[in-house]
Amino acid sequence: MSHAPQTDLLVIGAGVLGLSIAAEAATRGVETLLVAAEERDRTAVSAASFACINVHEKQPEAYTRLHLRAIAAHHELDGRVGDGAAWLRIIGADFFGEHHADWGYVDVDAYGRAHSSALEAAGGRIRRGVRVLSITPGSGRAPVLVETTAGAIAAHRVAIAAGAGTSELVPGRLRTPRLAATAGLPGFLARVSGESPVDRVVVEHELSVRPDGPGRFAVQSLALEHEFERTGRRASAAAVRAPLAERIGRRYGLALREDAIISVDEAPRPISPDGLPVLGLLAPEIYVAITHSGVNLAPLIGRAAVDELLGTADADFAPFRPDAAPQPTHRRRKP
Repeated sequence: MSHAPQTDLLVIGAGVLGLSIAAEAATRGVETLLVAAEERDRTAVSAASFACINVHEKQPEAYTRLHLRAIAAHHELDGRVGDGAAWLRIIGADFFGEHHADWGYVDVDAYGRAHSSALEAAGGRIRRGVRVLSITPGSGRAPVLVETTAGAIAAHRVAIAAGAGTSELVPGRLRTPRLAATAGLPGFLARVSGESPVDRVVVEHELSVRPDGPGRFAVQSLALEHEFERTGRRASAAAVRAPLAERIGRRYGLALREDAIISVDEAPRPISPDGLPVLGLLAPEIYVAITHSGVNLAPLIGRAAVDELLGTADADFAPFRPDAAPQPTHRRRKP
């Protein structure tokens, strides 16, 4: 049975990458529908992200170049998208003892609101609570057919930005070695009530801390994540409270109240087998975007994805194409 296209572009995933692509497309006049498995406004990966803006150890050099361009795009667009919410917090960052005055973090909720509102203001649509089951590439004049829990959706073009679940959605014959697996180890972010012990982003292996708005701060511990991995435990407020309290007390001399932890979000990190982004066309009508540095790279990827779907490829993305040779790197989770 043939299916008439229901939209020009279907974007799968409402994290920072999916929202960036969808908002960019809609504001350029492309009929756009975004589907999200989550009912709420942010994905689990976005909620669990430390969301630090940085260029720390972004190797090879082509990867550094992407980050520098993306940070410039953040500055260009901050406060000028959708509802005008400002998302950049350039407060300085200390990375393993080295200070960078022009780094900081992104308010992921503000970023999401700005891009959701831009998408809808331009006539784009968002359908939440819709999980994608399979994708059948187009053939000839036939559109791409996407089976979902809400029925089939036909589209001229599709952008897959489904985070750690991306590899499961890529049609088998289009799955390259760089898309063999896209789920890394789980990471968590704890939000803590109280005055932040730091006025900037501080990243260390045992404990990373940053402000997170009035009266609270955000905490991540790569060391604790590795410990949970070894023991098979999941991060929760009960599980992280004692080890985080011990680390915060030892590092900053701050006593954590019993009820200080507001929330703990945990999610598998989206990451390719070689640890680098996978960005580009799988077929003329299907684009894929997966990266561990989604918050850093989102505004640049939004533009480049729409450019490529409309026929213009960005040369700086060539080393990260789905069919590029895997890079000799190792998979690491970085803040």
